[in-house]
Amino acid sequence: EIHAEDPLLEGIRDLVEQHLDDPEFRVPELSREMGYSRSQLHRKVKALTGDTITHFIQQIRLQKGDELLRSSQLSISEIAYSTGHSAPNYFAKLYRAKYGMSPKKRRKNLA
Repeated sequence: EIHAEDPLLEGIRDLVEQHLDDPEFRVPELSREMGYSRSQLHRKVKALTGDTITHFIQQIRLQKGDELLRSSQLSISEIAYSTGHSAPNYFAKLYRAKYGMSPKKRRKNLA
């Protein structure tokens, strides 16, 4: 889960959200915008969350995808693209791994 109380993690979350629909916004771009080397950023995030920076970014994107699934009428493909996933099937796979059900099933359960 995302530790919102840490200023570094808040900064990462804000930047990822600003670039949410950009699948090319990854660790190198994030590091550059945060003013850290890739390895510094990785170490800091690992120390704070126990997670890799890549996985941390992925969790932010999935969390936003879940919010959109619950609050919008966008298709699952549109949600995938708007959260920076270039393949809806990959988004669905990651979503299922995190939430224990497919995005389609989640939406059906909300109806």
